[in-house]
Amino acid sequence: MSPRNPSILLLFIAANLSGAAAKVRKLRRTHLRAKSTAMFRDLRASENFHIVLWLLKDLCWVLVWKPLGLAMFIPTFLMAIHIAWRMRRDPGELLHCIAVVCWITANGIWMMGEFWFEDTKRHWAVPFFIAGILVVGWYYVVMLPRKRRATPSA
Repeated sequence: MSPRNPSILLLFIAANLSGAAAKVRKLRRTHLRAKSTAMFRDLRASENFHIVLWLLKDLCWVLVWKPLGLAMFIPTFLMAIHIAWRMRRDPGELLHCIAVVCWITANGIWMMGEFWFEDTKRHWAVPFFIAGILVVGWYYVVMLPRKRRATPSA
């Protein structure tokens, strides 16, 4: 191709380069998306990341970094729900995950009460702690013995 007008040649080159650049950008986005969502597909990686979030939330609490503590509570809570959802097919694991969600909820209420309400809202966390204990208690007192009776011993 030999156009008579050099500006047409420049437009043609620019169009091809921008098309290639768009393809490279698309490949990068796809690769980054695959890497970032791998954590959510791999349950063990999700659990490990949840621990990191929880530690960061508690560090913010201890250092009285109020906005960051609240900001860290949200992904910690959401990750606990995500893990519980992933465990929904195994009743024993699901109940333990629900207890963790209750624990984080109680923990967040307690933290926010200390941050903004002069620690007068701690009692609002108690029902969530009790709910978590009841959920795992149900598993150990009712479900696990039932499961053991149903399984023939060798």
